[in-house]
Amino acid sequence: MRKLLLGTLIGCILLSGCGSAAETSASYNDASAAAYESATEAYYADDSYDYYDESSDVAMEESYATTGVTFAQNKKIIYQSSVVMETKTYTETYNRLIELINKNNGYIEYENYDNAKRSFLANNDGKGTIVIATNKLTIRIPSKNYAAFMQEGLNLGNVLTRNQTIEDKTSEYNTNKSYVDILNDEAEYLAKQLDVLENELKDAQANDKHYDEIIENMKDIAERKAQVEKELVPYKRVMDDIDEKVEYSTISMELREVDKFTVIEPEVEEEETFLTQLRDTWSNAMTNLANLLQGTLLFLIRIIPGVVYLILLGVIVFFIWKLYKKITKKDIDKETVKRAADSGAQFIKKKASEIKSKEKTDKAEKKNGFKSDSNANNKEIDTAQEEKKN
Repeated sequence: MRKLLLGTLIGCILLSGCGSAAETSASYNDASAAAYESATEAYYADDSYDYYDESSDVAMEESYATTGVTFAQNKKIIYQSSVVMETKTYTETYNRLIELINKNNGYIEYENYDNAKRSFLANNDGKGTIVIATNKLTIRIPSKNYAAFMQEGLNLGNVLTRNQTIEDKTSEYNTNKSYVDILNDEAEYLAKQLDVLENELKDAQANDKHYDEIIENMKDIAERKAQVEKELVPYKRVMDDIDEKVEYSTISMELREVDKFTVIEPEVEEEETFLTQLRDTWSNAMTNLANLLQGTLLFLIRIIPGVVYLILLGVIVFFIWKLYKKITKKDIDKETVKRAADSGAQFIKKKASEIKSKEKTDKAEKKNGFKSDSNANNKEIDTAQEEKKN
């Protein structure tokens, strides 16, 4: 019966949506408000409520001299460190670091190893340090082992920089905890009210005039209970995040593999004279020239495979072009000869045709000339005969 009632209640909530519920009876609202105020007053009046008491903080005896860390009980303190370290034996140092992490029950949250680019770092001794590879790690160590880890970890290589932050989150944590406790109490009170109404609903008949009123009241309480549980989420998330960071300290480490350690020495002020300026200028110029030559040499070595590849590609393209040109030239020569042959044949045919035409013309002219001469002779004979008669 209880499961059936809860199913009916959830169905009513889904049908009613996320908006405000319908107005309930004044008598129930007054009773509910009075009961809630009474419960709230009793909650705050309870002396057993566990408020944070700063006077209860007791400093732990363990102190970390190197980092200056002093651990305290009943405090929400977050420890974070960042370290830049050099090593000339990367593999050995990295393996020792892993052993140290495992020894202190820690783990690596993030790691990024990069050996694609080399860089140069200028030293105070006038010589440069070549950074062969870098590995950036985010290490999480239980706070109780943080001091021991740092004390031993800083001896793994040449430490260039080290920073540490200590953040006290006690006040923020206790503020969120107060909200969570209040909302939990309200949710518990609402759950008890739902149980009371469920019992009343069992006793009520379907035709009872209070039946619909009880259903509406249960809907209102269930909606408020769901809203309270939703409001609890962000406060609990903040508390969980603080708890996680307090339980495990964070160390950001950059481990560099170098050819030699960077020399960090305090600069000694000396009187500047012309000779010292000349010496420093010459030293800086030689250092810059050496770095330039080293960089140029490394650059040339780095691009040699690409240059060889381009030369081979150029030779292949050149021979292909020559072969193509040769084949194309042969085709052009054949076409030229063919065209010349065709042109010669056409020329010969044309000349032959012209000769034939000329011969025909000459014959016709000769024939016409013979006839003309005969006619002229006949005319001359007739003229002579006429003259004789006269």
